[in-house]
Amino acid sequence: MQQEDDLRGLAKTADFMRGVSVLFLAVHLYWFCYGTLAEAG
Repeated sequence: MQQEDDLRGLAKTADFMRGVSVLFLAVHLYWFCYGTLAEAG
């Protein structure tokens, strides 16, 4: 039972980190590609 709880907690942590990394990637692309995106409209 303890091992299942550990795996569930690890999965939640991995999902959270995945979400944070996607958000960080979106902010990074916006920050460094703003000029190109502004020219494209």
